[in-house]
Amino acid sequence: MRLGIGGITINRPDPSTVDRATNKAKLAAPNHNLTGITEFTSGSSLKGWQSDYDRVQVGKGKQAYRKAKDFVSEWQHMGLGWVDTNRPAVKVGEHVIVMAQVLGLLWMCNPLRILYAKEEKGLIPAAAMLRARRQPACTSRGLRFDLGQTTLEGHSLAGEERFSVQWSKEDDSVWYEIYAISRPATLLALASYPLTRYYQQRFRRESMAAVQRAAECI
Repeated sequence: MRLGIGGITINRPDPSTVDRATNKAKLAAPNHNLTGITEFTSGSSLKGWQSDYDRVQVGKGKQAYRKAKDFVSEWQHMGLGWVDTNRPAVKVGEHVIVMAQVLGLLWMCNPLRILYAKEEKGLIPAAAMLRARRQPACTSRGLRFDLGQTTLEGHSLAGEERFSVQWSKEDDSVWYEIYAISRPATLLALASYPLTRYYQQRFRRESMAAVQRAAECI
C-alpha cells in the first residue's frame, strides 16, 4: 500500500491540472481485481470491502426518468460544489477525474475509468436485499440506465461505483440508485478512513437530493 499524498492541492484544480491527471489516468490500470463486479450485483457483501447501497424514489413517469437519466449522463449528480468531475463523454473507456474538497481547504484529484454506460429494458434488482431494507423491489418491466466506473492506480480508494436510474412500468415510479464497493488504497486513506466514510455518506445523501430535484423539474 502506497503512502498516497499525491493529487492534493490547496486550490480547486485548474484545467491544466485536470488535463495532467486525465493523461496520467489513460496509462493507469485498475487498482483492484474485482473489475466489473458492480454491473450484475447490488449490495453484495465482500470480505474486506465496504459495500454501500442506497436507493430513493425521485419521481413518477417516463419524463421524470428521462430528466434523471440526462442529469446523471451530464455528471450533474456529482456537481455538488465541494465535489465535481471533468465531465467526460459517457462512454466505455473514458476517464473521470473526481475533484473533492476535504476539510474545507484541501482538494483531491482521484482517477476513474468508465466500465459501462448502458440503457436496457427491464429491471434486474437484488429483490431480497430490497425487501430486507423494507423498500419495494423493482419489477422486470421498465427501463434502466446504468453508469459504472472503477478506481485506477493513483486513487486514494480501491473499488467501483454504479449510478442507476430506473423506471418501473408497473407503477410508473422512478428510482435513483447508488451502489459502491470500496476500501482504502493508500496509507493516508487508511489513516483518515473515518473522514472518508463521512464524505462518502455526505455525497450519497446530496447526490440523491440533487437527482430528486432534477426529476421533479418537469
